[in-house]
Amino acid sequence: MGAPEWLSTLRLLAALPLAWAIVGEKWSAAAGLFAAAVVSDLLDGPLARRRGAPAPSGALLDHGADAVFVTAGLGAFAWHGAPSPLLPALVALAFAQYAWDSGAHRGAPLRGHAIGRINGIAYYVLVGASIFAAGWWSDLAATLETASLVLIATTALSMSQRARQRAR
Repeated sequence: MGAPEWLSTLRLLAALPLAWAIVGEKWSAAAGLFAAAVVSDLLDGPLARRRGAPAPSGALLDHGADAVFVTAGLGAFAWHGAPSPLLPALVALAFAQYAWDSGAHRGAPLRGHAIGRINGIAYYVLVGASIFAAGWWSDLAATLETASLVLIATTALSMSQRARQRAR
């Protein structure tokens, strides 16, 4: 296993500690875990490309680690009451659909699309902003609840687009 896979694996392993920190309102720990996850996500892709074309299994690990990490963070915040528990459930389902429709179970490379990529970034932004709002700037909380509702809608839209593409 190379450096990109280790970075993705560390992000995957950080998901439960992140959820624990959020549930326990340990905002500095949550912020540190979040920052480490963002750095690992920014580094693993370029490192994989430097070694040559990223393997489909490495890309699946990378995107899977992202999905588990943000789902854990969003789920922990849902435990506190916001966002709706529907959002982390949709994130998990959307990733499963993305992996399945791409044929990742057969070793095929992942095939993304624009809304899914934007949503993936927005999930990270929502988790990070929620940590910041909970720990240091509570006035941001209402805006984040609105953002989570928008993400629920765009995730559902992305999933329906994938389903329509599969039906064709």
